[in-house]
Amino acid sequence: MRKILFIGVIIAIGLTGVFLSSQLMSSPDNVLTAEVSETKSSQVRAPVETPVLIPEKLSPTETHRKIARNVIKKTTRGHYAQKSLNLEISQTAFDRYIELLDGNKHYFLAGDIKKFTKFRDEYLIAVSSGKATRAFDLFKIYQERVRDRMQYSIDLLDAQPDLKGSDYYVQDRENLDWASNQEEWDTLWRQRVTHDVINQLLADKEWEEVKKTLTTRYRTALRQVDQQQSDDVFQLFINAYIDSLDPHSGYFSPKNEDERNIQSSLTYSGIGASLNMQDEYVTVANIIPGGPAQLTELVKVDDHIIGVGQEGEEIQEVFGWRLDDVVQLIRGPIDTKVHLRLIRDEAGVGENEIEIELIRNQIKLEAQAAKKEILDLEHNGEQYKLGVIAIPSFYQDYRGKWAGDPNYKSTTKDVYKLIQELAEEKTDGLIIDLRNNGGGNLEEAINLTGLFIDEGPIVQFRAARSRAQVYEDSNQLTRIAYNGPLTVLVNRYSASASEIFAAAIQDYQRGVIVGQTTFGKGTVQEQIPLDNIFNKNERFGLLSLTIGKFYRVNGGSTQHRGVIPDIELPSYISIEDVGESSEHNALPWDQIPQSKYQQSGFIKPDLISDLQQKQSQRAMVDPDMIYLQTDIASIQELRKRKSFSLNLEQRKAERKYNEQQRVKRENIRRTARGLEQIEKLSDIQEDDVLDVQLNQASLIMADLLSLPFTDSIYRNAQTRVNKQPDNAYATSPIN
Repeated sequence: MRKILFIGVIIAIGLTGVFLSSQLMSSPDNVLTAEVSETKSSQVRAPVETPVLIPEKLSPTETHRKIARNVIKKTTRGHYAQKSLNLEISQTAFDRYIELLDGNKHYFLAGDIKKFTKFRDEYLIAVSSGKATRAFDLFKIYQERVRDRMQYSIDLLDAQPDLKGSDYYVQDRENLDWASNQEEWDTLWRQRVTHDVINQLLADKEWEEVKKTLTTRYRTALRQVDQQQSDDVFQLFINAYIDSLDPHSGYFSPKNEDERNIQSSLTYSGIGASLNMQDEYVTVANIIPGGPAQLTELVKVDDHIIGVGQEGEEIQEVFGWRLDDVVQLIRGPIDTKVHLRLIRDEAGVGENEIEIELIRNQIKLEAQAAKKEILDLEHNGEQYKLGVIAIPSFYQDYRGKWAGDPNYKSTTKDVYKLIQELAEEKTDGLIIDLRNNGGGNLEEAINLTGLFIDEGPIVQFRAARSRAQVYEDSNQLTRIAYNGPLTVLVNRYSASASEIFAAAIQDYQRGVIVGQTTFGKGTVQEQIPLDNIFNKNERFGLLSLTIGKFYRVNGGSTQHRGVIPDIELPSYISIEDVGESSEHNALPWDQIPQSKYQQSGFIKPDLISDLQQKQSQRAMVDPDMIYLQTDIASIQELRKRKSFSLNLEQRKAERKYNEQQRVKRENIRRTARGLEQIEKLSDIQEDDVLDVQLNQASLIMADLLSLPFTDSIYRNAQTRVNKQPDNAYATSPIN
């Protein structure tokens, strides 16, 4: 579940939100617990004692009751979907609560879930009344189960497991049942511990080191499970309900509201990554543009953080830690070093444990700024010079703007200057690269679109029970900056403001959209303080509530569907696993009446058809495209695996084979490109790695430029709009 935090005085939209997710789970699998139940075949042994801490007595408070009732009132009145509070919502909320605790079905027993069947129908009543006792009871059961399983795992490490058998471990248990008895439970955990052992051995560790590492890991989880606080349990309880409405609404306790404010103000010094809990791991959910993680390219989305170390100190195991505690450990003084131990699923190879070093820093606005480059391309005997402007986010120094600073930074101003610079280089076409741009400032998305169209609406916004509002380019002094051939490159991580820009360019037939279907986040969240206005000492936290949707000028929403490119390019990013459509409770796509707008007519359907045909033919013979498509197909097949052999030699053989296959595919590509052969993947040099998507986008642009009628279309447009037939760039100022 991804919490997206935006909209205030300035509407800002995007995926680059939350440093702390509402899933503040500390122990494995977002797990938590209590009471031990009997099973059909045997009795579960008594839970172990926590070795260090005296746990807080978990119970709902009067403050929790007030918050719950306030949340119900505000969600029923203000949420965009206007869902009825019925039995279906209650059951969905209960299921979500269980998923937050034990989504991979490792800890609860089937009898535990059965015992709370009635509560499934009454969950909404508990939220409405603010009586969360049953939710707390279920949480305590979860705690007991985690204690039991962690101690059992530690005991299993007394002897090295059998690594020569034919058993398998099912890692993805989402569609399986909970263990029904002690024997099934123990078998599951023997398999899980053996799997953990094999992953360590595959990292070239000896048994004694493996035993020490995993024992520390399990003991850490055992200690941490009792550090859960009543506010944490309540936050899970209330968010399970809110998440049944949509994936971007959420409640933040006062502590987590403070954490969010630190991140939003950009005054913290960290690594520049949003973290959440995924199964039992603190996981990188998003890389923030301009931060150390993005600038060094050492951290990747979906990396699991299992260790954090300060400069000159040993790395500390953080498996099973509370999310906020891990964040505090990562954060530190500016320009100091932090060491991270990561588990990364290397595509086609398997899980790898790596260690990296980063230097803490604040998010640099200039590092998020748009950047240009020029591609010199030979295509079908013709030479082309193409301008590329990469935009990592839609940013605006609104403090500088409000203060009247004429030099305040913004996406639109920076892109305008880059366009002028490219004009001086006499480029033939322009590619706007929005890949991995998670969004940002709405005003900038609107104004940026205004650099490429004459006039008219850019996006529509509709709140619940309201008419749609139409947003046009608010900068009336800005003339079109560029009228030449335009391509917009997107991928699955292009979201929100990126989608607004790409959709408008597509609807106006102003440019060709190339790449992958975008994320599909077309909703807007409002931040609603819940604090007691009559008692400043009584803090209730913050509600982030989905209040509206964005719609394209053609009337269709960007929600759920995203922006479908005119020409699709293959990508390693899985559409099934990433994006709004992958969320179980995402608001659906819909449409409203279109705005009044006039298409430019530059990019008509028959032209798109011609470009699609050329790209399809090229994809069958281009060695980079052949490599990319075969590599993606192979990796996707491997990622479908839900079970792993517990035979060490078989796992080694699988890893070796998969790496050999990738090397083989790479060498086929290298032969076609005249590059030297490699023996292993690590032999690939940075200069050898081609940005295939950008390269293909440039070839598509060259196709566009080579079409016989292209020149006359754009020449006429330049004459009509800019009165400058020989220059596609206007020179009017942006204020």
